[in-house]
Amino acid sequence: MRLSSDVMVIGGGPAGAIAARTLAEHRIDTVLIERKLDNSKPCGGGIPSPAFKEFMIPLDIVKTQVHSIEIISPSQKRLSITLRGGTISIVKRSEFDSLLRREAVSKGTRLIEAEFVSFLETSPSVKVLLRRDDGEPVELTSRYAIVSDGVNSRARVSLGLKPVNSVFTLSTRFSEIKSNKCEFWFGSEHAPGFYSWVFPLSAGTGSLEANNIKNRFYLFCERQGFKLCDMGVHSTAEGLCNLRDLRGYRIPLWSLRNLVLQYNSSILFAGDAAGLVMPLTFEGIYYAMASGKQAAEAIIEKKTSEYKKLWKERYLRRFSFMKFLWRYFLRNDRAVERLIDLHRIPEVQEVAMELWLRKSVDKKSLNSYVKLLLKVKE
Repeated sequence: MRLSSDVMVIGGGPAGAIAARTLAEHRIDTVLIERKLDNSKPCGGGIPSPAFKEFMIPLDIVKTQVHSIEIISPSQKRLSITLRGGTISIVKRSEFDSLLRREAVSKGTRLIEAEFVSFLETSPSVKVLLRRDDGEPVELTSRYAIVSDGVNSRARVSLGLKPVNSVFTLSTRFSEIKSNKCEFWFGSEHAPGFYSWVFPLSAGTGSLEANNIKNRFYLFCERQGFKLCDMGVHSTAEGLCNLRDLRGYRIPLWSLRNLVLQYNSSILFAGDAAGLVMPLTFEGIYYAMASGKQAAEAIIEKKTSEYKKLWKERYLRRFSFMKFLWRYFLRNDRAVERLIDLHRIPEVQEVAMELWLRKSVDKKSLNSYVKLLLKVKE
């Protein structure tokens, strides 16, 4: 089978779906390629509530709104923060991704369930080989391509690019909401260079090293007070954690050195395939949607080089600063304690809310955050 379109979008997660919807809204013939439509990515599913207005996403997909977070330091000190000017909206990723794809299709996007195999041509047009579940090969030719097929991007490998740097996570889902807040647990024993979490619909831990990730998850469960079991149900209220539901996944560790937003004038990268997850907080859904929209807008304007320029103008400084904070404060437990203590200061909390919850693009907010956090380093 041979198909053609103006734009192909490889990967139907938040980055790809938002890109496809944006293109279709401007009547650009777009094909969205998703390997597995019923895929459910392991993910805490937390999205800042302002994102729903920014990207025009229906709120009825939200399972619950979180109004407070709790940060637990390695020494068991707790910091409770009431969210102001927004909430953390918790979604189930399989439902959320499906909704975004349906919205893209409603605007005119053609959706194909197929596996990306390889690039056949990359310039001036883009031709790829796909394979459907029944084994049928599909050749798709487009003027442009947006690569958004995740941290394990096959499209990236096909182009000969280095894999995205990553951290490793292991998590389990709760079948029903078990908490009304988001908890972030820090400690080098169970989450070196990362954190463990308990969200309303999931719990998990992360590490820079894949080795012993299961043992680190067990240590976190013990610290949290969960009891481990092989039962078919699990509940924080009963102190149980179902080991059969554990799923591992890599999360991009952003790196300026390894950053690829544009391969050539025809191929752009967005979301996890570009490594666009915020260091330290490891928030990815918002930045995936933002990059997908920016890439689409650059194609709409027929100025693909503007995508890289716009992304760097808006996000490079904050990604770079958060990478610095990650390296400095998550290097050991003592440094983590200092970072958490700093966020007990009301003015630090307020600036953090402006940047990370309300998604302010005001450079003054970032400058204030930089100055306040650098004080603790001195």
